[in-house]
Amino acid sequence: MTEVWEEYRDRIAGGWQIVEVEQRDSSTGSVVSKPELTGKVYISPQGWLSALIADSVAINPLPSGQQFRSAPDAEVARVARGFQAYCGYMKLFKDDEGQLYWQTKSEIASDLNQLGGLQERLVFLSMENGKEYMTLIPKAQRVAADGRKVQAVFKWERFEQAARASL
Repeated sequence: MTEVWEEYRDRIAGGWQIVEVEQRDSSTGSVVSKPELTGKVYISPQGWLSALIADSVAINPLPSGQQFRSAPDAEVARVARGFQAYCGYMKLFKDDEGQLYWQTKSEIASDLNQLGGLQERLVFLSMENGKEYMTLIPKAQRVAADGRKVQAVFKWERFEQAARASL
């Protein structure tokens, strides 16, 4: 594996928003669901990554109208389970077959089990109708509610090019 951040920095650094999410059956590759998620990722020219992803429950006001810290535990739990966030520096690699993937060491995370751990994603960059897209596939599979293993696929569209620091 070869570190390739300098080569790809300008194609990856910047702001990205989720445009499509699929969960695929790991054994067949067939799409089993398309979760309705919203999310933003910002990647600095130095490789700092900050990711926020939420389902529809986590982007609406609490039913009680109370502030998050004083809301009933059931409301807080419902929102917390629908929200994911992590940040840390990322490294970008190319493997022996030419496949891009990144590793992010989580310094802060909403899922405390991610702290200090590596978040690994396969990376596919593309252009469609003049727009830039980045498709990320986590290397780790998930277990769906019905017990089968699924692979998440996140398609992101660039909404902002990262500014390059001038000296």
